[in-house]
Amino acid sequence: ILHRFLLARLPEAAGRVNEIEAQHAREHVLVSRALALLEPVMSEAGAPSDELFAAILELCAAVRAHLALEDQVILPMAVQHLSADDWDSMA
Repeated sequence: ILHRFLLARLPEAAGRVNEIEAQHAREHVLVSRALALLEPVMSEAGAPSDELFAAILELCAAVRAHLALEDQVILPMAVQHLSADDWDSMA
């Protein structure tokens, strides 16, 4: 919802909004991969722990990059360009 409001008020933010949405999509893929690697471990069937560890590290790095972009770019733009009514509508 925030992205839609931000684009309505600041169309030039489209590149950054597209970037953050691409990060969301990538995070879903990484979570799915980590869960798939975790299932055999949880069922005690065994799984290469180095693969699972690498998948979790990759997911953590992606989430950190995503949060940094949100905190340093997206949220400051939203605070600057969205009205109180916009924020109320998202609540």
